[in-house]
Amino acid sequence: MSVSHGVELPAAYEPVVLDDIDDVLAECVRRAEAGAPEGTLVWARAQTDGRGRQGRGWVSPPGGLYAGLLLRPEFDFARAGEVALVALSALGSAVAERVVPMTDLRFGWPNDLLLGGAKVAGLQLRGDARAGWLALGLCANVEATPEALALAAGSIREEGGVPELTPEELLSGFARHFLTELNRWAEQGLAPLLRPFAARLPEPGTPMALRLADGEQVAGALVGLADDGALRLTLDDRQRTVSVVRFFGLPGVES
Repeated sequence: MSVSHGVELPAAYEPVVLDDIDDVLAECVRRAEAGAPEGTLVWARAQTDGRGRQGRGWVSPPGGLYAGLLLRPEFDFARAGEVALVALSALGSAVAERVVPMTDLRFGWPNDLLLGGAKVAGLQLRGDARAGWLALGLCANVEATPEALALAAGSIREEGGVPELTPEELLSGFARHFLTELNRWAEQGLAPLLRPFAARLPEPGTPMALRLADGEQVAGALVGLADDGALRLTLDDRQRTVSVVRFFGLPGVES
């Protein structure tokens, strides 16, 4: 375990700490394309042009967690989408061990973390199957809710009752849990993760609406998760399955 700028990281990570950057995931992609090693962890204290899915802005003042992690996986790239579920599970574990008991912690499949119904964190995936790299982005409102998002989001401190939690502590917890979950996934597959993951989803029958990477909008009632982590919905008396790969639009990966 190494300590860098107040963050305790397992030796598998190669930290890159920045005061600010335009967008941590974009920087992680740039480093991937330049040949950076697996485990490169780009962490910025603020983003000047932070982006969520489909180019949406992510207000990113100091006091939030903004990180991008580079993987060069040896597994079949068709399973790349499962990494998002592993990461969200790890983030949930890192937050759950810090918030007050009985906090309502939920997942928004496959990439959002909610506390008390308020979105406090989101994940993204980008990748290049031919070049063999996968970039995971994580943005979380830790210390406060950005003023512009006060009605649509929350922060982990406020919603979780943890007034002293810092981005450094959250990143340390996430990095530790992610490495543990990723190794378990590599050895045992997705099955051990699915039941606890599904328990943090809305109840079956809950109406859901998704906007996929290609712009298609899908709405229906939640049925549950398939064995590969895909979301199963009922639409007009028929079932529709949406893969994580299709949700993120990873190029070169069958969905």
